[in-house]
Amino acid sequence: MTESKGCSRCGARMFGNWDMYGEYLECVQCGHLINLEKPRLEIDVQKGRLKPGRPKKRGSERTVA
Repeated sequence: MTESKGCSRCGARMFGNWDMYGEYLECVQCGHLINLEKPRLEIDVQKGRLKPGRPKKRGSERTVA
């Protein structure tokens, strides 16, 4: 838990906490919550190149010796 000063509603102290949804600041006096969002990682993936699933079987390339 980290301590921060200055609730926007009442001016009391705010403490940092986290749960399964992420981190937030909570006011001790009035209970006001401020969500702290982490910057999202942007991944540049070209559509159409990476397709999920199994590769198709190639039956025509088999050679029988």
